[in-house]
Amino acid sequence: MIRERDVDDLTTGGGLDPEAPLLVAPGTPRCAGPVPGMLVEGELPQDARAKFVLRIPERWNGSLVVAGAPGLLGERSLDLYWSDFCLSRGFAFGCTDKGARISFENGAIRLPEGPECRIERWYPRLRALASLGAGRCRERFERAPDAIYAVGVSNGGYLARCAVERDPEIFAGAVDVSGVLWRADAPALLRDLPCLLSSEDSSPLAAEYRVFWRLTLQSLLSDLDPEYSGKLEDYDVRLRPEAAARVRAVENTGRLRRPLISIAGGRDPLVPAPAHAVAYAALVKEAGCGDLHRLRVVANGSHVDGDRARHPWAEPLLPHAHEAFLQLTALVAA
Repeated sequence: MIRERDVDDLTTGGGLDPEAPLLVAPGTPRCAGPVPGMLVEGELPQDARAKFVLRIPERWNGSLVVAGAPGLLGERSLDLYWSDFCLSRGFAFGCTDKGARISFENGAIRLPEGPECRIERWYPRLRALASLGAGRCRERFERAPDAIYAVGVSNGGYLARCAVERDPEIFAGAVDVSGVLWRADAPALLRDLPCLLSSEDSSPLAAEYRVFWRLTLQSLLSDLDPEYSGKLEDYDVRLRPEAAARVRAVENTGRLRRPLISIAGGRDPLVPAPAHAVAYAALVKEAGCGDLHRLRVVANGSHVDGDRARHPWAEPLLPHAHEAFLQLTALVAA
């Protein structure tokens, strides 16, 4: 089901999301003023598993931005990070939960599992959102978007990379933040998360992230290695060739066909820059596409900006992401 209505303010300042997520974004000020327009939300067409939210400002600038939610979060998880920023500048913005959001039942956490939640279905859902968003813009303004951009954080960043690798006829460019690198020959998350879980690191940041490490690995293994039945800490992907084979079906290639700007944190405890952002930059260069890619590693950046609330050393990545997006749009328009 898809619902749409005109509202006086599409931003978080308008109260549309009373639980605006502070996990991925710092407590940044809302937009200076209201942004009226059309709110569209519901499930993606013919895909009841995947939820989305789409906001089209009344003063539309002619471009559309789409994203996949980070990790196991919902379609409103980027409201503070990307939606307010885009809407205040006239961009239409849409986000999908990828069909892989965590849920709660009777106080217990329920992880997204099953064929409909697999990684291989994430990117087609981002592409479906781009199609739906472009269609709604065309209906409202009698013209298609001049440009469609992909943005994302964490595994949403992985999807932004997929967009400019796979569909240059749809996407004009992308920005990924803390993007996960998926490669069959170096399955970093499947390799590193068990090590992190079994480590004796007792730092406050490690203590906070341990639950994310566990939930993330459990969710990934339900898709990529469902036959595994041992302890998460004991998982060794080198002994599980079937998992690497499944990663191959969704891996990044580095063969960029549209410009991409990547932002990464130098102190990311979940997606370390050397194994993900820097390794992806090397992959892009190896593919002969280095002229389409820019990477900035923020030395004291963490994985998500919510960490700054507890760790003053954590430099927010959001300002760098927004600056990168403006650079990208200027590059595309040139």
